[in-house]
Amino acid sequence: MATHTCYGKIRHLGCTAPTIRYEPIEGFFLTTIVKNAERLFADTKKDNTKLLALRGVVGELENKINHITSLVLGGKGTKALVEAQGNQNARCDDVTF
Repeated sequence: MATHTCYGKIRHLGCTAPTIRYEPIEGFFLTTIVKNAERLFADTKKDNTKLLALRGVVGELENKINHITSLVLGGKGTKALVEAQGNQNARCDDVTF
């Protein structure tokens, strides 16, 4: 049987704690983990779904911004495109994770 003895007792440093078996300690921790598994290991799938959706929104906004930027730099930009780019930048900044 596996047992635990105080380090101070092994080294003759004056520890008088009794030697204990590991099984009750292991059993306690396993029981605690099994009973509280949902709280200890929370399911994050819902959070990941929201995160992926927000990343998709940000990706779309960045693509629109890059497209508008390329049009403006290519000399095909208009005032409306520049304003649209500003709106897309603001929307991108508003997305929170």
